[in-house]
Amino acid sequence: MKKYAKLCLLVILMVAMIINFSGCSKKEVQKDTKNSTKEVQEDTKIRFNYGLPEKHDIAYQLQDWVKLVSEKDNTLKFEVYPSAQLYKDADAIEAVITGAIESAHVYSFNMATIVEEFSIFDCPFLFNSTELMAKVVNSPIREKMDASASRKGLKILGYLYWAAESQGVDSTKFLKVPEDAIGLNGRVIGPESAALWEHWGMNPSFMSGSEVYMALQRGVIQTTHANIMSVIDRKLYEVAPNMTILPIGVVVSCIVINEDFFDKLPAAQQKALMDVAAEVEAKSVGLAKENNEAMLKRAAELKVNIYMPTPEEMKLWTANEDEVINKIYKERPNALAIIKEIQKMK
Repeated sequence: MKKYAKLCLLVILMVAMIINFSGCSKKEVQKDTKNSTKEVQEDTKIRFNYGLPEKHDIAYQLQDWVKLVSEKDNTLKFEVYPSAQLYKDADAIEAVITGAIESAHVYSFNMATIVEEFSIFDCPFLFNSTELMAKVVNSPIREKMDASASRKGLKILGYLYWAAESQGVDSTKFLKVPEDAIGLNGRVIGPESAALWEHWGMNPSFMSGSEVYMALQRGVIQTTHANIMSVIDRKLYEVAPNMTILPIGVVVSCIVINEDFFDKLPAAQQKALMDVAAEVEAKSVGLAKENNEAMLKRAAELKVNIYMPTPEEMKLWTANEDEVINKIYKERPNALAIIKEIQKMK
């Protein structure tokens, strides 16, 4: 009987030890699992909108940014909406600010509607080369632009360049001197180009880039603020085959993201977004010049009449430039001060 009692006690002790051991093991596994979970970064969705057609030189750079970011940090998952599938260019900024989407491609002239400093790119007669654009963006002026954008809830990840050498006026009529433009209606992209159109004797009209083709075709407008790339990619040459290269201001594209959203991202994800944007931006000047050369050749094949005014004719187009600039920017002292800085950099 005593042997049986001892045997029972031994069995009970062994069972208790097994249970206790199993409990400890389970606890350690849970601890390890918990620690492992902390180390695994959850996926982050970024909805990215741009208004350009997918087969566009700037669009290719945007696509490279998305691709390279995804490769650098596979926890960043993009939903890309090209050709303004979610928002038109003019509406994309507000969509990012409000958090309706996380990120977007926006133009400098649309940024200028909420950030005064960005209106420098629309200044007529100011930028005479793509290199000057890059010099400005890589100077302390950039900090001023980025800081102002940040106060609006936008973080600028990178800048992409449209060749300054390809900017001008696309028209149904051949334009050599300002006198040729008097009385024409034209699409402009901001108050700066509107003032310039009026200075040249034209009637400015505001509309989305997607509306320009139809407006030219129907005769609603006869001119448009443009560059060779957009004339070809948007097929404007079919309805307005004349392009006059003029210093009407330049266009810079920006990759922006909601500031609050970005600030809440883990450091590794922030770094991936910024590092890749810097890589893509660094290549953009060279690509802008290469694309401009390619567009010139393509324009010749399509029989686009591209005209570069002679020095004498250019003096007529740029007449009274200081007066025009001071008039345009009299209510925007911050932008005017930056413009004066850039004039010294030329």
